[in-house]
Amino acid sequence: MPVQTLASNIREARKLRMMMWIASALPIGACAWGAWKQDIGWYALAMLGAGCAAAMQLWLRRYVTSLELDGDTLIVRTLAFGSTVHRIDRKRVGQRIYNSGPGRMGTYTSTDAPWIQMDIEGFRRPFVIDAPIEVLDLDKIKSL
Repeated sequence: MPVQTLASNIREARKLRMMMWIASALPIGACAWGAWKQDIGWYALAMLGAGCAAAMQLWLRRYVTSLELDGDTLIVRTLAFGSTVHRIDRKRVGQRIYNSGPGRMGTYTSTDAPWIQMDIEGFRRPFVIDAPIEVLDLDKIKSL
């Protein structure tokens, strides 16, 4: 049986990977600038930037760039450093929630960014699949 692609998100993955590299490089640059200028304030800025980069890395560990089905094995690729690949038995897939509709972001701004939240047994946090992507077979994802 050939491998079936259920979701593929290469374009967004490239943008997020670039943002991750920038978020990782900025604290290093702030440390170097602080050492050159001998200003402790730049070190504080570097620590803040390192915290933001670490939080982004934690989120990207569950951001799905590719979801494939190979028989009874689900192949999940995420965007963490090194492009993590998880091979998961289909029986471990739990609840799948499709979230859509306008979400409030502040007082005046709302956005409609649908996503799928997929719980998998053995993982503390759910995987996240963006819905407006290149390839998305929503019916097969729901039937897992």
